[in-house]
Amino acid sequence: MKKLLLVASVVFAANLVADDFEDGKAALVKGDYHQAHVHFEKACNEGNQKACVGFAGLYENGRDVEKDIAKAKEMYKTACDAGEELGCKRLEKIKE
Repeated sequence: MKKLLLVASVVFAANLVADDFEDGKAALVKGDYHQAHVHFEKACNEGNQKACVGFAGLYENGRDVEKDIAKAKEMYKTACDAGEELGCKRLEKIKE
């Protein structure tokens, strides 16, 4: 029974992280950079590397945060190092 509860808790937590990422993407599409920031930051801090790429993009473009290319590079590199291909691509592009 404890094992079942643990598995259910892990699945539930994974869905919450995915929801924050999806909510961040939806906010970004609407141009609500503040909500995108809130959701991407939360999901990134919980280990969602796609959300970290989205969060880095906000820093790269100065959306709801002060533009900070160094921070964007750092976040893209972290995502890339964790295996997120888009993080690697964005890191390469930002270096150009």
